Amino acid sequence: MKTPFFSLLLCALCVSPLQAQETETDSDIPPLRDLPDFDAEWIPEDTTGTEEESALPEPNQETINVILKGISLQKEMLGALRSITDRKTADAASREIRRIAADLKVWGATLDARPIEDEIIMGDYEVNFLPEIRQISADIRREGERLGTYSYFGSKLLYESLTELIRQAQ
Repeated sequence: MKTPFFSLLLCALCVSPLQAQETETDSDIPPLRDLPDFDAEWIPEDTTGTEEESALPEPNQETINVILKGISLQKEMLGALRSITDRKTADAASREIRRIAADLKVWGATLDARPIEDEIIMGDYEVNFLPEIRQISADIRREGERLGTYSYFGSKLLYESLTELIRQAQ
């Protein structure tokens, strides 16, 4: 029965004579110990600028958390809208929609109060979060159209909640 160790040993024995032949014929090649350390940390020679000037801006974790909270609220809204299948679920979802709408209003004010960040970081936020936000918004719009098609399942509460949501979003 062959073990992995046996296979490794066999390979090592077969390769050893090849390595011995190569070292005898290629004497112009420097030994590996003479090669430069390619893994060493690279330090630029010109250090005239300070570290603060050359440092790239860092994303603000608090801003990221606020953005993620908004995405979470959007997903909650989408879930509430998707749960509506009849008048009973429409009336129940209307309370949830009003709560989420109020949370979204507070979230929007919190986001607006955040300090303006570097243009590069703002671009990163757009690349990292805007596609998901746009996708969820499109899904919410589609659900709103679905509910409109069904005349809000006859729920006046749902209609009022969605109207309030639209008012707050503007």
